[in-house]
Amino acid sequence: MDYREVKLKSGKVVTIDNFNMSFTYDGLLLGSPNKEMNDRIIQDINDSFNGSKVLILFDDAYQNKDLLKPFIFSARFKSNPIDKRNDESYLNIVWFGDDFKIITIEKMIMNLKKITWNEEAEDYEF
Repeated sequence: MDYREVKLKSGKVVTIDNFNMSFTYDGLLLGSPNKEMNDRIIQDINDSFNGSKVLILFDDAYQNKDLLKPFIFSARFKSNPIDKRNDESYLNIVWFGDDFKIITIEKMIMNLKKITWNEEAEDYEF
């Protein structure tokens, strides 16, 4: 098995196609994080995928009611198509974390295992 492959609880094998990390409040010069700012950050994350399917995991995303965790992690996973008439399926997953030094493949796998691929992923054709 390729080190980028993850076997889900359902038995489906998905491949980590891409992984990114960014700072949640990168560029913030004035003000303090608040609900409106966090809503804008979350909307910007959605917009950055240009209409591609994205699942943002919010469990444990906040340090407190006004402060998201300092790092945004995102990964794109792909697999065989859900509908055999298509070429592949994919899903972008985003989550927030405390430290980029301790993110591991196991953490990505645990986040991925929280979802049901056939309900969340989207098929596409080349």
